[in-house]
Amino acid sequence: MSSTKRNLFFIFWIILLIVVMAIIGFNFASPKSISVPQKSNDIVRIQVIINGEKVDFANSIYQDSDKSLVCNDELATKPMAFLANQNQILHLKWQDINGKIFLKNYGFENTGPFKDYLGIRIDMLPNIKPVSIFEEALPKPKKPYNLFVYTGDKFSYEQRDENSFLLKPFDRFLSEVDKKPVHESLDLITNAQVGLEDGKDLNESTFLKEVMDNTEPINSSQVQTPKAEFISDNPTQANQTPEQEEVIVDEEIIEITNEVISISDENSEDELLGNIVVFIQETEPTTKEIEDRFLNLNPYNKPKCE
Repeated sequence: MSSTKRNLFFIFWIILLIVVMAIIGFNFASPKSISVPQKSNDIVRIQVIINGEKVDFANSIYQDSDKSLVCNDELATKPMAFLANQNQILHLKWQDINGKIFLKNYGFENTGPFKDYLGIRIDMLPNIKPVSIFEEALPKPKKPYNLFVYTGDKFSYEQRDENSFLLKPFDRFLSEVDKKPVHESLDLITNAQVGLEDGKDLNESTFLKEVMDNTEPINSSQVQTPKAEFISDNPTQANQTPEQEEVIVDEEIIEITNEVISISDENSEDELLGNIVVFIQETEPTTKEIEDRFLNLNPYNKPKCE
């Protein structure tokens, strides 16, 4: 082999080694959720409060022109987006998105080995593509500041560990418990309607005990059950005994009830992973500030797939 060929061969292997080392470096420096993204359709309701001011994610500076919605089967070009004009409703388009990636995507603590980038995609080799942050849109908090993270709903909430929020994928974070104190009975109006007291269950309610103590026992022999009468167009049903009629009425009720349940499920928020509230400020928020956030959860309006 001539010296020229040996030199070219040597240069080729040097370049190949540099490329391989670069790919390995990108892989270690980038979160796997960014370097090798996988499709997701998870939905999270999230609120961020910075310096006491609630961030409005329905504002145009947080809205993405990428219209790939929940029903799109292709892998999106960006890891997340707030659904069109829906404050709080975050569509996670890639799997394993955590709080750190979420905050950096909108400009909070835009640091690390890739400033202005979430990481490098290496799933389309030989193409290596940087994944830019969406926008430096979040307000800058006053220093020093801390993160206070809560999960829950309008009935109860709990304080969560800051590192769990930052490092765990949202689906894991919302399905696990950090063994922090749980604060119950946020919806005071609902609790008052059923006579509940803070920190007590239904059986311990003083309201219910007073009702039970002042109620006369019912003698079943004094109760008269009126006979149900109805006229049916179906001759088979018309000749049935009262016992058979009752069964038919029960079936009709069950059928109607199931219908209502199916409609309710269609409009429910079961598809949400959960609710997250993040305060970024120096001191811990007050109980009222936390409760106000969980009592003002924006509804999730699922996009209609054509």
